[in-house]
Amino acid sequence: NADGKVEFGTGLALAGQYSVADRDYFQRLKDNPRLGMVVSEPLFSRSLNRWALVCARAFYGADGRFGGIVSAVIEIDHLTQNVLGQQPDLGKDGVFGLGDDQMNLILRFQHNQVDESGIGTKIVSPDFRKMIASRVESVNYTDHWPLDPIERVGYFKRVPGVPMSIAVGLGVDEVLDGWRQDAWIAVVTTILFAAAVGGASWALYRARLRQLSTMEELAGTLNFNRQIIEHSDIGICVHRQDGQCIQANPAMSTIVGGTQEELLQVNFRNLESFKQFGALELADDTLKNGNVHRLQVKAVTLFGKELWLQCTFTSFVERGERFLLTLWRDVTAIQEAREELELGNRQLELLSTTDGLTGIANRRRFDDVLATEWRRAARQSQPLALAMIDVDLFKKYNDHYGHQDGDECLRQVASVLKRRICRAGDLVARYGGEEFVFLCPATTAETVLALAEAFRAELEKLALPHEQSPFGVVTVSIGVAAMVPDNAEQANCFLLRLADEALYLAKRDGRNRVALGESNP
Repeated sequence: NADGKVEFGTGLALAGQYSVADRDYFQRLKDNPRLGMVVSEPLFSRSLNRWALVCARAFYGADGRFGGIVSAVIEIDHLTQNVLGQQPDLGKDGVFGLGDDQMNLILRFQHNQVDESGIGTKIVSPDFRKMIASRVESVNYTDHWPLDPIERVGYFKRVPGVPMSIAVGLGVDEVLDGWRQDAWIAVVTTILFAAAVGGASWALYRARLRQLSTMEELAGTLNFNRQIIEHSDIGICVHRQDGQCIQANPAMSTIVGGTQEELLQVNFRNLESFKQFGALELADDTLKNGNVHRLQVKAVTLFGKELWLQCTFTSFVERGERFLLTLWRDVTAIQEAREELELGNRQLELLSTTDGLTGIANRRRFDDVLATEWRRAARQSQPLALAMIDVDLFKKYNDHYGHQDGDECLRQVASVLKRRICRAGDLVARYGGEEFVFLCPATTAETVLALAEAFRAELEKLALPHEQSPFGVVTVSIGVAAMVPDNAEQANCFLLRLADEALYLAKRDGRNRVALGESNP
C-alpha cells in the first residue's frame, strides 16, 4: 500500500507482516509518479532470505494519488539459471558478470560456478567505470578485473530495454596460449635453422683454415641442415635476386599443392598473386634493404589450392649475394574459425530480435524500430501509423483446441500478417501472447485503416475453425492510430496508447473489426 506495508503476495504467507517502505525502489516510485517500471539494485530479500532483484511499478487511486506498488521478486539463483542455461565453459580464468546501470554486481560466474561473494557491491576498475560512464552500448576491452589480479580480454554490452549490462572476460594467457605455442615453435625452428647454417659455415671456415675437416664431416653437416629444412612444418623457399626459386622444402609443397620440382620452376616476379597482394613490393624491399615483412592473405595458389597464407619475408647474404628467404604457414583453419565465430555472433544477434514461435520480429525489435521511426517521423514531419491486433477469444481457443493448436493458430495469423503488410519500411511483430502489431512509416490514418481491414478480411477468409467464437472462425480485432510527432522528444507511448484505445473500441463494438483511435491526422 501507500505506506509500504505488504498487503498481498503470491506464494507468501507474510502479507501484513513486513514493510518495504525503506526500500529504495519504493521511495523512487512514491516520489516520482512519472517513472514506469523500476528495477532495484541487488538486495537481500527479507521474505526469501536470498539475494534477489525487485521489479516494481506504482499504481494510483481514482483520485490520482499514489496508492502503492506492485512488485515481483526475481531470485538471483533463478536469474542465473535463465541467463546461463547450461554452465558455460569459460576456461580456468574466464568470468561472466551481470550488473545494473549503477555498477552494482548482480551475478558473477567464475571457475565454472556461481560466485556470490561480490553480489550487490560496486567493485569495478577505474577504466571500467569510465567505460560505463561514456554510455557506450558495447565494446571489446582488456582490463584487470578488480576481484582478482587476472588480466582478461573482455566484451561489454548493455541489455536493450532494461537497466542492465553483461560482461564476459577470458584470461589473456589462455586466449594467447595457442598463438604463443605456434610462435615459439616457429621461432625455435628458425633459430635452429639459422644456428645450423651458422654452425655449418663456421665449421667449414675452420676446416679450410686448419685443413682438419674431411669430406665426410662436410657431408654430415650438410645432411644435418637438410634434415632441419626437410622436416620443418613451416614452408621454406629461397629465391635469388631475379626471383627464381632455388630451394623449397616438402612442407612448402604440402601447403601450396605442388611438387618440389614444380616449385623450383617458379619465379615470384611472374606471379600475378604476388603483384595483386603487394607481396612483390615487400620482397623487393627485403632484397634491397634487408627489412623483414609479414603478410596474411587469402589466395589461390599457382596449383589451384585456395587457402589463407601467413608469410614472413626475410633475407640472408651468401658469398656477397643477398637471397630472399620466405617462411609460409597455412592459417586457413584459424581464419575459418574466426569467421565462424563472427557468423555465430551475427546469428545470435538475429535470434535475440526474432520471435521464436512465429518467426517475425519480437517485442524488443519492435520497441527499437518504433523509437527510430518516431524520431525520423518527427524530423521529416511525416505521419507514423501503428496497428495493434488481438486474436479474438484466443483463451477459449486454447482451452478448446489445446496449446499446440493455439501455437499453430498464432503462426497462421503471423503468416497472413507478414504476407499482407509487406511494403518497404513496414514492420510486423508479435507484441506478446495473442497480440500482434504492425508499424508503417510515412502512412496516413486512411492508408493504415485500409491495410488493417485487408488483413482482417484475409484472415477471416482463411476460415481457421473456432467453435468457441460467435463467428465460427478465427478473427482479429484491430486498433489503428496515426500521427505526426510534434518533436523527437515526445514520448512514442502516446501513439501506442491511441492504438490500444482503438483496439478497446473494436472489442467493445463486437470484435472482428477495425477501429481508428482519436487525434489522428
